[in-house]
Amino acid sequence: SDHIYIIAGSDNRGFGGRDTALIKYNSSGDLQWDTAWGGTGYDDPKGLSLDSSGNLYITGMTDSFGVGDYDIFVTKFNGVNQLWNFTWGGVNSDIPRDLVLDTSNNMYIGGYTESFGSGSSDIVTIKYDSLGIQQWNKTWGGTDLEECSGIRIDSSNNTYITGQVNSFNTVSTNILLLKYNNTGDEEWYKTWDGESADQCRTMAFDLSGNYYLAGFSEAFGTGGADAIVLKYDGTGNHQWNATWGGDERDEANSVVVGPFGNIFVTGETNSFGPGDSC
Repeated sequence: SDHIYIIAGSDNRGFGGRDTALIKYNSSGDLQWDTAWGGTGYDDPKGLSLDSSGNLYITGMTDSFGVGDYDIFVTKFNGVNQLWNFTWGGVNSDIPRDLVLDTSNNMYIGGYTESFGSGSSDIVTIKYDSLGIQQWNKTWGGTDLEECSGIRIDSSNNTYITGQVNSFNTVSTNILLLKYNNTGDEEWYKTWDGESADQCRTMAFDLSGNYYLAGFSEAFGTGGADAIVLKYDGTGNHQWNATWGGDERDEANSVVVGPFGNIFVTGETNSFGPGDSC
């Protein structure tokens, strides 16, 4: 039967200033169990994946463990039992954004690093096996600030990163789509360039291998920022883009592709609805 798993940062679990809470409900909404993990500092979850055996993999940021200001943590739970945890990072802040699993339960973490790379912040992608042993890590970026906002893998275990780029002769913050092959080698990257800031929040695939990026654009549309969706084909060629919004700030935060190829986008609007933000 279906179950619901929730991760959240909690300030009242007793370990430290902020701990990672993991909660399970059944399909009727009844609480099955909840547990927490953390140290004496700040330990906040950012991504969760579930394997076919019911094991849970969590990534987040920690200053309780590791060597830097904030390090990336990855941990595995079987129910309330923690099986292992590891950290990754350097002397500065290293922050994950999301985690995905392949069919062999290898983990792929996307985030950004201020400890490694060539700029003030570079995108980092890390692959671990199901035992938590690191397989490879890659940094990507230029002399300015780059950040990851999402990570996905395809059926061949190629890795796709979405995020923001400020290096490489960009006028302002631009949307990024980056592809690595299944051994972690860069295949290509694409940017969406505007005269003002454009940022990607998330990404989805369709059954034909096309990519849909959703976020906001200050360069296109009618308002201060409009929700934007961009479509790329399987080789990274831009197919189309669409914006939505009014006179105020409107942003897309999530995108999914339905079984008939329809695209569903959710987000927030300051242009429509009864409140300041809906």
